[in-house]
Amino acid sequence: MFDKNKSELLHSLFILKGLLGTEFSKDAKDALNIPEYILMKMVSDGNTNLAQIREYLAVSKPAVSQMLSALEKRGLLTKEPDPESRRNLIVKLTPAGQAVLAGKELEFDARYEKIRHNLTDAEITQFVALISKMNTAIERARETADS
Repeated sequence: MFDKNKSELLHSLFILKGLLGTEFSKDAKDALNIPEYILMKMVSDGNTNLAQIREYLAVSKPAVSQMLSALEKRGLLTKEPDPESRRNLIVKLTPAGQAVLAGKELEFDARYEKIRHNLTDAEITQFVALISKMNTAIERARETADS
């Protein structure tokens, strides 16, 4: 039997995951999940270092490759080998990708303002700190289980 804290934590995480997992748009053509949005945002900001993107998103190398391929198939970005180092890729947003990203940024800003309207800056900071602490605890638990 779960104790109350376990039960409430599990339920809260389940609800939050569901809320965060929703796509930014109902239009399948323009729909992005959160990792795709972050990846496109990082590329837009000039960060095409795939190792840094992988680390930031906390996903595997194949997961980043799959996201890049899916976004490329949808015409939202291009990828090509770096002529200076064949091991690296040059990733750029297409004009369509830039347009989709701009629209999603507006959607995200509107959603953020709705959330922000109900929370203080201190509460948002506290929430981010707690999530970071939880992520660290989960990572340490995985490391302990793997060793």
